[in-house]
Amino acid sequence: MLKLFYGNGDCIIEGSDDIRGIEIRGIVKASITKTCSDNFVLISKHNAIMIFPIGIGTLGCLFTYEGEIRIESVIVADSNAEQLPCIIKKVMNHPEIMESNAEDMTTNANDLIADYQYKRQVKKTTVNVNIIENQYSKKELYLSDGSLYSGAYHIHLEDGRCMTGSEHTKESQKLFIKQMVDGNIRDKLLPTKNPKNIPQALALGGNKRRIK
Repeated sequence: MLKLFYGNGDCIIEGSDDIRGIEIRGIVKASITKTCSDNFVLISKHNAIMIFPIGIGTLGCLFTYEGEIRIESVIVADSNAEQLPCIIKKVMNHPEIMESNAEDMTTNANDLIADYQYKRQVKKTTVNVNIIENQYSKKELYLSDGSLYSGAYHIHLEDGRCMTGSEHTKESQKLFIKQMVDGNIRDKLLPTKNPKNIPQALALGGNKRRIK
């Protein structure tokens, strides 16, 4: 049985060497620092944290955080996209309990169970990795004039927006996709911006290299 441990500003998962994706739901108001491999992307939106692969590897260490995280449910998938059973374990600060006297121990233990905030209060959830850099497009992305774009691009994880250039600069241009219907490409340009879901460009392929 897999176990997801979180608390004291850290979140890890144990119990398998074939963990490829995780979706965490609950209360998320935290400043999150991704600690898993650069071959994985971490996105946090709408009180959820999603971690999914863009390369090889498996998950163990997930992220550190400051703020409040209260995990209510978790979905874990393996390399075959099969769901794996997982238990959620909230880690308490045992040293604080050990240093307490007998009169305060019950109160402190109850406070620790109820307290899901680490270090400081955070009003808006942020993730330290906001851009996937050094992607490469051959035929799947388009410029605003409708011409095919072939070259380096990057993805803004906040809203899934793709832009030209391996890194973001003031010269970066927005990129677009076209919808495939019955094996034919429709001529209408669609924005890559997709704030409610996983960035559309990640499903289109290309070489995944470095995340910033």
